[in-house]
Amino acid sequence: MKRLFLSVIFSTLSCFAIAQNIIHTEVLGRPTNNSVVIQTMFSDSVDLRAEFGTISGNYTSQTTWIPFNDSATAEVIINGLQPNTQYYYRLNCRLHGATNYITRPEYTFHTQRNVGDTFVYIVQADPHMDASSDTALYRRCLQNQLNDHPDFMIDLGDFLMTDKLKNASNVVPHDTIPYRCKLLRGKYETVCRLLGE
Repeated sequence: MKRLFLSVIFSTLSCFAIAQNIIHTEVLGRPTNNSVVIQTMFSDSVDLRAEFGTISGNYTSQTTWIPFNDSATAEVIINGLQPNTQYYYRLNCRLHGATNYITRPEYTFHTQRNVGDTFVYIVQADPHMDASSDTALYRRCLQNQLNDHPDFMIDLGDFLMTDKLKNASNVVPHDTIPYRCKLLRGKYETVCRLLGE
C-alpha cells in the first residue's frame, strides 16, 4: 500500500514538473501549398515540436524541438507538405531540455488547393467587443464561420477601438492595445486552429 501511495505521489509530481501554462492556443497562419505556421504562447519557457500526418492519429513526420522563452509568441513552421492535402497535427510541449512532454489535442488543416479548385474563405470585420456587444452572439458568429470549413480567414481589422476606450483623463492607457489584441486573439483561436478541414 505504501509503495502504491508513493507511486501515485511521484506520478502526480511528474505531471506538475512537465506542465506548461498555455496563454494562447494554436492558431494557423501563412498557409501555402507546402507549408503552414502554428502559433501559440506559453507562460513558461518551453520547447515545442509539431507532429503531423495525413491520417488522424498517425503522425508520420515531426519538426525538431524548438525552444521559446516565456510569454513569447512561439511559431512552429511545418515545411515539405504536399499541395492540396488534408493534414492532422498536434503540438508537443516540454520544459526546456526535459525528456517528458505533454501532447496537445489534434487539429487539422488543408494545404493550398490546386489552381482552378474551389476553396472557401471567411471575412471577419468589426467585432468591437465593447460594452454594447453580445459575446454569446459573437461566439455564435465564429462557430458559424467554422461550420463553413474555411481554407483561410481574412480579417479586415478595426477591432482595437482605442478611441472608445479612453480613461477618465481622456487618454488611451498604454496597455489597451495589447489587451485588445489578446482579447480578440482568444476569440480567433476558435476558428484559426482548424482551417480547410
